[in-house]
Amino acid sequence: MFTFTNDLLTGVYTIDSAHQQIIDQAEKITQLALEEKIQPKINEALYFLEEYVIVHFDQEETIQRDSDYPGYISHKNFHDLFRDRLEAIIEQHDANPTSPAIKENIVKLFGEIFYTHILTMDQELAAYLREVGFEQ
Repeated sequence: MFTFTNDLLTGVYTIDSAHQQIIDQAEKITQLALEEKIQPKINEALYFLEEYVIVHFDQEETIQRDSDYPGYISHKNFHDLFRDRLEAIIEQHDANPTSPAIKENIVKLFGEIFYTHILTMDQELAAYLREVGFEQ
């Protein structure tokens, strides 16, 4: 369902490696949910994903501030919205771990929103970083 493909590469190693980890973890959670695996494994995967997303977004935002990226505010606003949606999924999972809506929401969040973010906003960021010769 979730696969890291070459069209998602930004050319910025720290961003690309984090994206791959996030997508791999989203795939793991989805597969666990589909296979109705034991709840502790799903809990562990969700919380790992939440932590990893927070760290990745913080790293990306630091790069943007350090490089004076002109799209920083809108990019950060997207990150804030994404964090809120992920938090809502986790809260939904905590309240009703067997709800099929959890899998659907994960698929929507990562399958539509995160992929689109990488293909648009993160590609624009990477192009800017190359243009200004930003080294990390």
